[in-house]
Amino acid sequence: YQFDLNSAGTLMVCNDKSAVSDILTSLNIPNVRHELILPGLTQEKINIANLLFNRFNKSVVCKTNNGTGGKDVFKVTDFDDLLNKMNYLFNKGEYASISPFYEIDNEYRIIILDNEVKLIYSKQRTNNWRHNLGLGAEPIITENPEVCSRLSELAISASNAVNGKFVSVDIIEVNGNYLVL
Repeated sequence: YQFDLNSAGTLMVCNDKSAVSDILTSLNIPNVRHELILPGLTQEKINIANLLFNRFNKSVVCKTNNGTGGKDVFKVTDFDDLLNKMNYLFNKGEYASISPFYEIDNEYRIIILDNEVKLIYSKQRTNNWRHNLGLGAEPIITENPEVCSRLSELAISASNAVNGKFVSVDIIEVNGNYLVL
């Protein structure tokens, strides 16, 4: 999304996990819900984090709201640890995002240019729970026509939702369901 083909507005939205999640949710596009927590660990934010932690079955991912590449991404199953991770991000001047943790069957990346899918590959993790290429995951071209069709439809919907012209859309598969990440 950081290419001249995309508007500055598209760049700003795509660099904000919670904003993208809000847009996709408002358009009924299946996605991994990301909830924004602004810096500063006040009692109100502790209460919100507790609400989210319980809503997401006490298994969440806490990460920078605008990060990429798996940096500062934490799987959390203990509320005190969640507060510590949030405080860590806040001390770095970051906004935090909390999302439910999913046991991911597959994660895919779909590259789109002008509403046309150019490439689909899965990201096969090798040594941890994250599917980031920069952390050792391997890209494998996806060729199954049925899977490609389902992924393409969802990715194009997501791309259009943010007015993207040249984008990559990450989609996870969980128990046969696809969610934009």
